[in-house]
Amino acid sequence: VQVTITDEGGWIDSTRAVEVASGATKALPIEFTVPRPTGLVVNNITVRATPTGPASQGGQAVATWTLSVRDVAPPRVLEIALTGTPAWGVSATHEVRWDDGTGLKAGTVQALGPNGTSQQIPLTIQPDGTATFTWTPKAVGKHTLTATLTDLAGNSAPGRNVETNVTPPAEATIQRASETPVRPCTPVALNITSPAPLVEVAVHQAGVRNVIFAPYRINTTGWSQGDQDVRVVAKDKLGRTVEARFTVTIDATPPGLDSASADPERPREGEDVTVRMVFDEPVKAASVILVAGDGERFTKPATGDPGTTWEATFAMPDTRISSADIQATDLAGNEALHEAAVPMETDRGIPGPGWLLAALVAGLAALAAIARRER
Repeated sequence: VQVTITDEGGWIDSTRAVEVASGATKALPIEFTVPRPTGLVVNNITVRATPTGPASQGGQAVATWTLSVRDVAPPRVLEIALTGTPAWGVSATHEVRWDDGTGLKAGTVQALGPNGTSQQIPLTIQPDGTATFTWTPKAVGKHTLTATLTDLAGNSAPGRNVETNVTPPAEATIQRASETPVRPCTPVALNITSPAPLVEVAVHQAGVRNVIFAPYRINTTGWSQGDQDVRVVAKDKLGRTVEARFTVTIDATPPGLDSASADPERPREGEDVTVRMVFDEPVKAASVILVAGDGERFTKPATGDPGTTWEATFAMPDTRISSADIQATDLAGNEALHEAAVPMETDRGIPGPGWLLAALVAGLAALAAIARRER
């Protein structure tokens, strides 16, 4: 008997010859391979048996049915592709590359690290079929990653392992927010950054140890005036310590004035005058305060980079100035007022328009009187 097996999808195409005794029943195994994608339903399998040979009496037997094919093969992990070198405490997204015709339904990656540390990380199945996972290592050293995938047919099996070394993150850095002196009892701000969580930050000064917390500020209460040596030690969760040493200057003394001068020293009303002042330490602000005879005050700001020499240029007010004070603030915030510091006053020898007219009238009158006496 010649047996032909076909299906309408073209998956099966088999012809073979089978010997069957007249009147006998023959069990005929049907074997065929269905390529992926699996989960396929093979429709209308047709088997035709046509008698042949000298004893054949013709005729044909035909049978048709539908067969469902179920996927029993688990998905295969081709590669666990890491993005760079994993670092402790740093999150990064990596990819699992796989092969399965059905498609993935879920998956996990197990990360086994030193000292029995273990993490189970779920896979994210992307719309394009790729599988990714985001891993934040919790230990430093050798790790073994194992991906387990589950396809749409429910098949699951652990895949290939990959070994990687997790490196420690960068160490902490400690810096002062500003190098300027501070007044007594003024906190000193620190800038401390650390990729790994910090478990302790301690300040050592004059044999005293104090633990501080974020935001990191050093309490200077009780510190003596002058330069103070400070040591700051930071310890992270990995047990590493970093220290920084610096000097904090405690300044409680107001800025002194070394010299002050005006150019010109006797300016007229409305005339531009420049006041130059030199302090005994750098200051961050300074001004000239003009004091009028009636007590009225005029404040003229000075300019200059934070340093010891400052200048103020302004027009003299239209009133009699009897003295000029200097006000200054040093880098630590100490303020000082130096009264009558500038040898300057309004020059009344050349008066303004009103006074000039009166002087001319008086002068002419005096000349007339002299002329009369001479006659």
